[in-house]
Amino acid sequence: MNSSFINSQLFLATQSLRKRLIGGLFGLLAVSALFAQPANEPLLTRSTPVEPNLLFILDTSGSMGNSFVYSQAFRAATDACGDDEIRDSSPFVNLLYYDPRKRYRIGRDDSGALRSNASIDSDSKIEVYLPIGWNNGFTGAGSFNPNNSTLRSQLCDRARYIRYEVTSTNRFFLGGQTNVTATEVFTNPFGTKSLLRTDCAGTICTATEERQNIANWRQFHSTRQLAARTGAGEAFANVPTTFRLGYGTIFATSTSNYSTMTAFPTARNSFYTWINGLGTGGNTPLRSALDTAGRYYSQQANTGPWGSKPWDPPSSETAASHVSCRRSFSIL
Repeated sequence: MNSSFINSQLFLATQSLRKRLIGGLFGLLAVSALFAQPANEPLLTRSTPVEPNLLFILDTSGSMGNSFVYSQAFRAATDACGDDEIRDSSPFVNLLYYDPRKRYRIGRDDSGALRSNASIDSDSKIEVYLPIGWNNGFTGAGSFNPNNSTLRSQLCDRARYIRYEVTSTNRFFLGGQTNVTATEVFTNPFGTKSLLRTDCAGTICTATEERQNIANWRQFHSTRQLAARTGAGEAFANVPTTFRLGYGTIFATSTSNYSTMTAFPTARNSFYTWINGLGTGGNTPLRSALDTAGRYYSQQANTGPWGSKPWDPPSSETAASHVSCRRSFSIL
């Protein structure tokens, strides 16, 4: 066999191998590019996931009935504000108090559906202390900002505030301590509405619109407990239902004090009935509540949180068949 023939055969073999290698390389590049594409949805939800457990624990201690919270400005003061009226009746000091910049949303009923607006009645009125210069859109035209105050003498100085009043007879008063010394005004003294006040049709809220907002605040937001109930109810109404829920208060001393972990669509009505019926009282045993939560998640029975269907366990289920990868959380 002559050398030219051998060389030609080697050349053809080399060319064939090169083509195959190049073809394979392009194939690998295509596959690599395919795998490099970001997922269009979280990987945990690309197939039917194991539904996680959520244990919801609510504080129902006596302080949850309070109508005030400590704002940043109040905590920053060198001493407690001695003027209860300003301390409790200014949304710049007491963040739980009525704030005319906000629209107060209505709560949920025992089925989880939105309630109707609160009734406007003789209690649908308000007295609010706002810093001078903050009434026009609350942009801080004045020189005094309670949120930056570090002195009690500034925080509690009545001369630094204007008193606003919305009465039960749809009248507005501005300034002064009583109706005798205050000046009646005929448009809402809170001025141009904020962007959050989507409940008002015009640029300035009418007396009726303001009183409706006040009524909703009183019924659904005016205490710590009401605000927590309304907020939690709204939060659970807008989450995916692919989880399991257990619930109870911080006073749970036994695992049986928390509800059985149940698929949320099944637990929904009982959860809203429970949260709407809670009262307040007692101290605040947060650590013991979480200890009980830990023992709750230690249960191995089919009716415990690791069972496939704790609210209606299959008769043939065993502890060995429980899913150990089920994600589980407690929210206090």
